[in-house]
Amino acid sequence: LAAISYWWQTWSGSITTIFLQVILVGLPLHYLPWHFASLLPFLVSSFLVSGFLTWVLDQSLGKPRASRSRLVRNSYFFVVATVLWWASWWISTVTTRPDGLENPMPRAIAFWQTVNVQYIAVPLLVCWLWWGIFRNLDKMSTEFKVLLSVVAGLLVGFSGPVVALSSAIGLSIATVANQSFRGKKDFRRLLPIVLGAFFLSGAAVIDNLSPGSINRSQFLPDPSLREIVVAIIQTPGKASMVFWESISDIGILVSFVTITALAFGTRGVLTRPSIQSLSATGSGLIIFGAVFAVVSSFSEVFAYEAWWHGMSTRTLIWLGTSCLGIALGFQLQRRASSKNHEIVALLAAMDKHPHLSIIARTPLYDMPS
Repeated sequence: LAAISYWWQTWSGSITTIFLQVILVGLPLHYLPWHFASLLPFLVSSFLVSGFLTWVLDQSLGKPRASRSRLVRNSYFFVVATVLWWASWWISTVTTRPDGLENPMPRAIAFWQTVNVQYIAVPLLVCWLWWGIFRNLDKMSTEFKVLLSVVAGLLVGFSGPVVALSSAIGLSIATVANQSFRGKKDFRRLLPIVLGAFFLSGAAVIDNLSPGSINRSQFLPDPSLREIVVAIIQTPGKASMVFWESISDIGILVSFVTITALAFGTRGVLTRPSIQSLSATGSGLIIFGAVFAVVSSFSEVFAYEAWWHGMSTRTLIWLGTSCLGIALGFQLQRRASSKNHEIVALLAAMDKHPHLSIIARTPLYDMPS
């Protein structure tokens, strides 16, 4: 609490982010040996990414009869997701010089503790929070929905300006899409979302008016109206570049192909996958990554340009493409299974009717004219 109070007074009002930095970076570096302390943020951020993807998959699958089977299934996929997450960063170095700074992100994800927390862990927790609320709105009581939305709004609002604004835009897009594609409009579902957005906005305002944020602004640029207008014009181009570099990265492409093949190869192992749910989640994460790229690019006019600002976008795109890859693998598996069933049914029908069986299995050159 003393550390959070100090940062609130001197540098930043983003209480949620500062709290995680203190828990995952500051305290371990103070009390643990260097090797363990420096490893902790890397492991936590990695396990949050693979844990979120595992949870999305688990929610999209039918529950097996035995809880042990579910645990084994999720443990297996958690390990696979973790390996693919690490590999997606390091495979991308194939196209760059290993001794240069053309691709510094893999080194940052491995060695930079604060980057792991602020640009990986925080956006992941935000996604987990809002996705969990959206998915379980119909299962919660009104009181609990209101309480959870208020808490979520406060936590996200105090996560920093970029995270807060990106979440507000993403929440608006998700709400409009959810209401548009629902057959029956239920505006009572909007109450917790509106409350969450209201408290998110209030927390973001308090964050930026805190003594630390005001003090920090003295060291940041104070752009003129002309510079802001130029930044607005340039933002789509900069954001598109960040988005394209992320989604076309060789590491993400290899991960997408691999996870699609693994999903296709699990025939009979996973039960009743919801391809629609996986596709919707994957598309939503990619859209949220694009929103992050736009907000982050525009915010640099008020702060500074840095390559690590794009790491949140890359993380969200990896998660989104992974969900789409799993959905694609299941879809290909389903089509292959349906074709096999058709062939088996045809052979069974021919065995019941000998004359059809003989005709079907007689080569054309042996048949009478």
